[in-house]
Order: sequence, then C-alpha cells, then structure tokens
Amino acid sequence: MRKIFNILLSAFLSIFIFSCDLGITGDNGWKSAQNGGGSNYKGAKIIFDSYEFYSDDNGDNIINPGETIRLYVNLKNTGASDAQGVKVKFSSKNEYISDLSTNVFSYGSIYAGAITNTYSIIQFKVSKSTPAETEIVINIDIEDNNGNKWTDSFKIIVQSTGAKIAFYEYEIYSDDNNDKIINPGETIRLYVDLKNIGTSTAQGVKAKFSSENEYISDLSTNVFSYGSIYAGAATNTYTTMQFKVSTSATNVTEIIINIDIEDDKGNKWTDSFKVIVQSTGAKIAFYEYEIYLDDNNDKIINPGETIRLYVDLKNIGTSTAQGVKAKFTSSSVYISDLSTSVFSYGNISAGATTNTYTTMQFKVSASAPNGAEIVIDIEIVDDKGNKWFDNFKLVVQSEMPNIVFNSTKVLDDNNWNGKIEKGETITLEVSLKNIGVVDANAVNAQFSSISSYISGLTSAAVFYGTISAKGNTAKSILFTIAGNTPSQTKIPIDINITDGNGNSWTQQFEILVQ
Repeated sequence: MRKIFNILLSAFLSIFIFSCDLGITGDNGWKSAQNGGGSNYKGAKIIFDSYEFYSDDNGDNIINPGETIRLYVNLKNTGASDAQGVKVKFSSKNEYISDLSTNVFSYGSIYAGAITNTYSIIQFKVSKSTPAETEIVINIDIEDNNGNKWTDSFKIIVQSTGAKIAFYEYEIYSDDNNDKIINPGETIRLYVDLKNIGTSTAQGVKAKFSSENEYISDLSTNVFSYGSIYAGAATNTYTTMQFKVSTSATNVTEIIINIDIEDDKGNKWTDSFKVIVQSTGAKIAFYEYEIYLDDNNDKIINPGETIRLYVDLKNIGTSTAQGVKAKFTSSSVYISDLSTSVFSYGNISAGATTNTYTTMQFKVSASAPNGAEIVIDIEIVDDKGNKWFDNFKLVVQSEMPNIVFNSTKVLDDNNWNGKIEKGETITLEVSLKNIGVVDANAVNAQFSSISSYISGLTSAAVFYGTISAKGNTAKSILFTIAGNTPSQTKIPIDINITDGNGNSWTQQFEILVQ
C-alpha cells in the first residue's frame, strides 16, 4: 500500500512541474501559468494603439495616391505585466502599397498600461493608381525577449489629394503688332497661370495644351513644368506657349484651349480657357497724292498726259499694320495703262503716314474734258490678311496758263541808291511769269499789303496784258515806306491775278527795308 502511494505522489509532482515549465499562450497573447497554490496571474498584451504622420509628400498629413508616407506607430501594453525587449515587424499584402519598411523595429520595454513608439519611422509608397477611399491593412508581428508573440493590424485610408489645379489667367507676352490683342493671322505667345484652388500642395505639376478649333494652328505641343503649387497659390511656367491664328478668323471668334494637368503623384485635372480673336486695331486709308512727273512738268493732270504719282497711306487706327500692300484700279473711261503691280508699304504704325517710294503710273485720255474726275480705287491688305478699301479722286484740267510771281527791281527811290529805305517813295517793277503751256491773255494784277509800314500802294489793277507760255512780263507799282520803319523789316505784298478767261491765281512776295 505504501508503495502504491509513493507511485501516485511521484506522478502528481511530475505533472505539476511540467505544468509550471510549459507556458500556455492564447490567441489574445495572454500567458497563463499555474503554481502550487493553484492561483492564476495575467501577463503582458501588446496591441496597435495609433499612428502619427512624420511626413507625406505634400505636407497635408493625408495619405494620397502616389505619395511616400512615413509614420510613427504607437503600441500599447493592455496587459497586467511589463513586456521587455519588444520588437515589431510590419507587412502588408495590399496591391496598392510598396516599399514597406522590412526592418525590425525595437520598442524596448513597454510597461503595463503604457503607450510607446520606436522613435523610428516606418515608410511605404502608395500606388498612383490607388482609388480614393481605398483601405490598406498593415499587419504587425510583435515579440518580446521572453518569446511572447502577438499579432495585430491597422488600417490606413487613401484619400484623393486635397490639391485642385485649375486655369487662372493668361497674359499676352507677344503678338505680331504689339497691341496685346489677338488678331487674325498673328502668332501669339502667352504666359498661362495655373492656380491651386484646393487645400494641399500639388508637387511637380505639368501641363499640356491642345485645341480642336479650326482657327488655331502650330500650338505648342511640349509639356510645361509648373513645379510645386501650394494651396491658394497661382504660378506660371515662365515659358510661353505659342500658337498661330488663322487669317480667316473673324472678329469675336472664340478659341477654346484645353489644359491637361498632372502632378508627379499621378493626380490629374483638366480645365480650359478661351481666347477671343478681335479685328485688328489698325485701319489703313488713303492720305494724299503727289504728282511726281507729268509730261509738261506743271504738276497738273492734263488730257493726254502720262502721270506718275506718289500715293501716301495713313494708319488711322490704334495698332500697327504689318507688311501693308496696295493695289490700284479704276473703272474710269478717261484712264488707261494703270500700274497693275502690287505696291509694298511695309509696316505702318498707328497714326503714321507713309508712301511706297515707287510711283504708280497711268495715262489720261486726250478726250478727257476739263474738270473730269477720275476715281482710283485702292485695295489694301496686310500680311495678317486684314483688308481695307479706299479711293481718291484726280481732276483733269485742260492745258491752261499758270501765272506766278517772278522777280522785283527798284526803278526809282528818293536818293537813287536802288535800295528801299524808310521814308522813301518807291517805284518798283514787278515781274510775273507764266509757267503754264498756253498763253495768258488780258492779265491783271491787284496789289495789297496788311503792313502798317507801307502806304500809297497802287490801288488800281495793273494791266499786264498777254503773258506767253513760259514767258514773263514786268510792270511797276508805287508806294511809300513809313519813316519809323525799323531797318531789316520785311513787308509782305499780296498779288491777286486774273486773266481774260476767268482764271485766277494768288501770289505773295516780300520787300526788305534797309
């Protein structure tokens, strides 16, 4: 009997010792043990508590697609005993996460009820293709120096970026006539500003421009880099985008330019803006003509003559017209052999007048009556396709005399020195010349002066009679110079001239008091 008792006692002690050496770990990481008294105690239990952002690419503490995220991960000991030498490893099976830190993080001792982190950061990259609101589970494998093991996990939620990039404004950097207006035919260069109307920074922003409008061509196809754009900020690329406007674009044509925008995290935005084509501010019109050459050199358009003219154009608009060209035509029956060439006027600035320095030529019909009007039409175009139309009139005059002042000579003065001096009564010969091509008959001249230093001027008309073509005739007049006339005074004398055919001319000359 004693032997049987000893065998049973030995078996009981063996079981007790085995139970004390063997730790029993449950799913919740609690370790239980039994002692001789049969009482139980609870051990450490390490679980995920929270995470904190150390950094994300745009600094908004939101996990966005394409970002590299760095976190502090806090663990908590919810058990009743301290855990010593705690080490952690993170992992994830989610397809939208990569480059997750693979090293083992040391948390040291975590006292019962305490929360701690490792002061080291875990890092991972979120795929650019991650849809918004995607939940990514990160698993945590935990172990302490006593071989106790726990597992836990936490979720991060990927959110769309808080950045939102949109068109803000454009500035015309250059246009062909420098009026800062988009005209048909021009090559335009713009600065285009984008603005971040969102709540977080967009990094590495790039934009590409396109348009489907038929009136635009040669639009810049390169990608423009805007760099990082902070929330609320507007910026441009400091590089101009360029395009050409069709010459057939009409006034107030709207051209839509599309913008495809992307940042280096794969976030994408689209926007557009309008440019409006306006008719050029230039307006080219006829200004004046000058007879360069006619057959008898009298600067008068006579029947039968070949005429060569300089024709001046003026820009009465508000902006420069570039590469101006003009063509002249006429439907008059009194003109022939009109120059058919196109005349180049070059650039004409607003308010400026210019001519082509080349003469346009035509022949007047010999049957053209006196006073016939010949209308010359002008079709004007610039190198942007802008067009203007104008005309001017030429008046045909029959060949006629043309009487002008020729010369003077002192015939008599008080002291016979041949000079006009104060206080003297002067007899002055006045010569008139006919520079026309026909004789002037029954020519009369009326002399007058507004000067207070002259008196007794011959008041009656002086009869010159016939002055032949290219000839001259002299007649005398009488007047007195005032005694108080200062030396070197110039006294104007006007001449009103008529002939027997009703032609009239006005001339003027000056006499010098010595």
